[in-house]
Amino acid sequence: MPHREVVPDLTLPEAVFVLAHSPSGRRDPMWSTVEQLVGAAVLGELYLAERIELDQDGVAVLVRSSTPTEDPLLDGVLARMVDSDAHSPLAAAPPRR
Repeated sequence: MPHREVVPDLTLPEAVFVLAHSPSGRRDPMWSTVEQLVGAAVLGELYLAERIELDQDGVAVLVRSSTPTEDPLLDGVLARMVDSDAHSPLAAAPPRR
């Protein structure tokens, strides 16, 4: 029977961070874009968790639910989005019908 490594479940941001490193632990040449990729992955996770959505024009990100996800990174970003200026694109979204 072949040996199989157990790989823990990773969130999208964690997977992006891990993939940005070579097996030797050195940073991948794409490191300069990792912050943006992790940020996009955080938004992706929040979208999949139904905490955010796009406005009707697909331009602004709206908070759909402020319920914690139980992930400290996601919850921190979500809290900052909820606390943002009410006139910004990150203001709370109206309830779905």
